[in-house]
Amino acid sequence: MKKRGRGRPASGTVVWAGDHWRIRITLLDGSRPWFDLNPRISEKEARKLAREASELARKEKRVLISPKGEAKEDPGGETVRFWSSRWLDYREERGLESVSDDRARVRDHVLPVIGDIAMADVTEDHIRDVVHSLDEKVGKGELAWKTASNVWVLVRKMFKDACSAKRRDLRVRKDDPTENVAPPERGEELARTYLYPSEFLQLVHCKEVPVHWRRLYVLAAYTLSRAGELAALRWDAVDLERGIITFRQARKRKGGVKGTKTQKTRRIPIEPALVPLLRALKEEAGDSDVVIHVPVSKLAETLRKHLRIAGLTRVELYPPPKDGSVARTWAPLTFHDLRGTGVTWMALRGDEPLVIQQRAGHEHFSTTQRYLREAETLGRDSGSPFPPLPEDLFSSRFSSFDAKAREFLERDTGLEPEEASPSAGTLHENTGDSCQLAASDDVSNSPGTIFGTRIEGGRKCRKRRAPRAVRRVWRECVAVATGAVQVSDPEAFLASRLRFLARVVPQTRPLRMAGGAS
Repeated sequence: MKKRGRGRPASGTVVWAGDHWRIRITLLDGSRPWFDLNPRISEKEARKLAREASELARKEKRVLISPKGEAKEDPGGETVRFWSSRWLDYREERGLESVSDDRARVRDHVLPVIGDIAMADVTEDHIRDVVHSLDEKVGKGELAWKTASNVWVLVRKMFKDACSAKRRDLRVRKDDPTENVAPPERGEELARTYLYPSEFLQLVHCKEVPVHWRRLYVLAAYTLSRAGELAALRWDAVDLERGIITFRQARKRKGGVKGTKTQKTRRIPIEPALVPLLRALKEEAGDSDVVIHVPVSKLAETLRKHLRIAGLTRVELYPPPKDGSVARTWAPLTFHDLRGTGVTWMALRGDEPLVIQQRAGHEHFSTTQRYLREAETLGRDSGSPFPPLPEDLFSSRFSSFDAKAREFLERDTGLEPEEASPSAGTLHENTGDSCQLAASDDVSNSPGTIFGTRIEGGRKCRKRRAPRAVRRVWRECVAVATGAVQVSDPEAFLASRLRFLARVVPQTRPLRMAGGAS
């Protein structure tokens, strides 16, 4: 390989990864792997470490990076630290979404124990040291046993790929040292929590909970869908005439869509009580193909907050106290448990087990059996499964204001739709009378996105986006008008926003909207 010229001093690359620093250096073979550093290492120390490691690599020496943040010469053989970095990069290239979690698991629980050992020299005793470290952390309460189990699965996969990976450069071993090593100790499974039908009715009838969120909870429970599947659901997959919903894709963590969890298309019949809500959503969607906006984070925390607002006080719905006064024997309710709630209701209603398995999309019947056992604990006096929904979910109580907003904007401004999709905000709940809008790249999930304009400018026509303030204010109007967020005085709120639009938007070009505003 041709030696690299001296050029500028080798300094490596240093970036912040949210809770720790990552460095990148150029190795002898031209590859540029990333290395995750200990969270306790500061930026100054990370930059120094990147320079030292780069200088060693430039001198045609292999580099060791210790957990303490020291760069030193590797006496021979690619270390676990180097190999795991290349392996994780390979997994990221394949599009695996768990790579960010995997990097953290390797950095925190594997590299501190065996990171500086040559990959080819790792023995069963080294692997037992990793298991012992995990058991110690679980015993001290520093780590959940489930997380330790996930780390062990990752370690098994690492060394399996070191023997038989599809990529030749990753195959550095002839044996798997994890085969005869006992896994970390397992703890007790926490009891799952589901909503009784009567509790669910209390939640969706509570008018202090925003309409948009109540609709979201209903769709999750009545369609047995995962959050990602619901976020990627489009109207072409909802057949109201035949009463069928088709789940064929799910939203990725970082935007875009992928297949469902089982990579199989799932068709389920629409519950009769859900039909009026779907018709209302369809009417409000207009030209948008998005069924409902699903926030990308804090779903569980928001659900539990709304449960408290609705007056639900059952202890199992919330996390146990942190003071240790109550044993942690149950898992608090999460948004994903709304799917489990619907599955449990089917069992409570007496549906055939195989029908439940098919609608839930369970690959193994043993998964379905768990919900069948849970249904026995609900009791027959807990309410009727999939009950009729309150009327206020079928129409927005601010629809008249929204109609006025549309009429004003269509008549008095001049923006035409643009095919490009500019970034827009994602709706979050408001504090006081001002809506908080967080940045998001997933425009399709953002109701009320305002697109750009076509301006007549002599012989040429050019397009531009509406000013940021106009887009933001319009999204606020749509949020309040559709009930996605609530304010103390909606009439005054909308009136003030419309007055602002009347002042700042030119009075000669009609406005067009996209994105599901009603």
